[in-house]
Amino acid sequence: MTCQMPLDTPPQVIYASASIHGQQRRRDSYVLHDLWAIHLYLSSTQFSVQGQTYQLQPGDVSLTPAGQRSTYEWDKPCELLGSHFRSPKHTSGNGLKMSVVTLVKDDLGRWRDQMEAIIAAPSSPKSSAILWTLLWDLRDRATRKSPTVDPILQRAMAWIELNLNESFRIEELTDVTEISHAYLGRLFRKHHQMTIVAYVQARRAQRARHLLEHTTQPAKAIASQVGMPDLQRLNKLLHQAYGHGPRWFR
Repeated sequence: MTCQMPLDTPPQVIYASASIHGQQRRRDSYVLHDLWAIHLYLSSTQFSVQGQTYQLQPGDVSLTPAGQRSTYEWDKPCELLGSHFRSPKHTSGNGLKMSVVTLVKDDLGRWRDQMEAIIAAPSSPKSSAILWTLLWDLRDRATRKSPTVDPILQRAMAWIELNLNESFRIEELTDVTEISHAYLGRLFRKHHQMTIVAYVQARRAQRARHLLEHTTQPAKAIASQVGMPDLQRLNKLLHQAYGHGPRWFR
């Protein structure tokens, strides 16, 4: 299912948050009368809008037009990053065709970082600019005829993003993708020009840097969120990636 949105000028972010739903009740249903909503799902749930029901998985993004009822069925707690925003008025034509639900697993790390950046600076020109970029990404995906990333690599990258807060072995990743370590390693070298281990470490460092720059969380807490057992390991990771320790980013 699709909807239409003007993208010739930036949207206006009104509200943004990271939240966990489904802890107190199993069903939510509401209407945002004059605001659109965008959500990045980090857990699975059931979502209904415009008479269509979707079984959402981690890495899905939903885009709900203003005035449309959204209904969620929570089988278990669902973590998501979301924003309510005001879309600019149509200034030419009828707007651009957008998908109501889009899979972004192939770029989940960037999407998560950008949504967290919107949450860190809500109702600001910066947050509107970031959201504008993400909306154009959704538009590009709606018009893209074929994926540019191997589906197996997409699955591996998505699994890594969802498990960066854990200390895991590469064998666990190959079990998930159901292919050999050697073949998966070739995919990473071809697409990212680095080994699987180097990619994982790079993503840990990027996420740690983002949290250091955009949140007030203690460095020790951030270490645990990126799979580092202690502050010393986080310091070593950041020095290897950027030449600086945690304090330099604050």
